[in-house]
Amino acid sequence: MAAFATPAPTVIAVESLERPLEIEEVFILNVLGETGDHLVSGRAMKLIGRRLIAQVSEWLQPGSGIRIDCDDAFMLGEVLGSWREEDAIFAALDLQQGVTRLAEWAAPREESWGEPRRLELHLRRSA
Repeated sequence: MAAFATPAPTVIAVESLERPLEIEEVFILNVLGETGDHLVSGRAMKLIGRRLIAQVSEWLQPGSGIRIDCDDAFMLGEVLGSWREEDAIFAALDLQQGVTRLAEWAAPREESWGEPRRLELHLRRSA
């Protein structure tokens, strides 16, 4: 029996003002919900503007909020719809916001963790 080589994962670049934000072809989708979040596996099929067509492991409720974690970033969006084609389930996702440079944002906070500071609150009385 012949062995098949697994192709290296490809990335889909989402352009932003600073730099392209890359979503791996195979990714984990965090579905945000009122009763808690749950994870769904996905495979990117096509990116059209901000809309991502993905094959997903389960049907997704239209209007659900989603988060896709990327390298040093994450994307927030919404499920536009889900459908079934034979044995596969697909979803259309509207990628609305990208938060980048997470490590850079966390660095000043991590530096201050070593030095506990007393927080002082003052109540300003109105005249």
